[in-house]
Amino acid sequence: IVVLGVFVVVSIMALVFHLDRSLLRRLSRLSAAVKVITSSTETAALVPVEGSDEIGQLEGSINLMLGSLEATREALREAAVKDILTGLANRRSFEAELDRELLESERTGRSGAILWFDLDNFKDVNDTLGHSAGDELLVQFAALLREQMRKYCLVARWGGDEFAVI
Repeated sequence: IVVLGVFVVVSIMALVFHLDRSLLRRLSRLSAAVKVITSSTETAALVPVEGSDEIGQLEGSINLMLGSLEATREALREAAVKDILTGLANRRSFEAELDRELLESERTGRSGAILWFDLDNFKDVNDTLGHSAGDELLVQFAALLREQMRKYCLVARWGGDEFAVI
């Protein structure tokens, strides 16, 4: 009975040692990695995946989540400077570029031009043909405008049916 008791105790100690090495240390590393992720804005760093068990699946899921967050962040960055419908610069980026151009013009004496386009009777298109037709008209006009301008010109959708070019 004593030998059996010693065997059981040694077996339990070996099991605890194995659990400590394989699971608890992995969980500690995973926890540390998650803390690093939550304390920074960096979503490109990935958690190392160790194994295909539940912890490995959790590590992989965290990496998928980080990839999705990075894609969302990139879409938000783009939406901050581009008009979603036409793909042109938006009003905000136009104003920022105009400020830069005006400062450059003061410094160098170089002149430039601002073109402004407002589509007449655009409301009638939306009212009679529907908003999808109006959106298509805006997309086609934006493409035509961009095509006709020089490469270095900034073409922007100011809002609604208004466009501007520097």
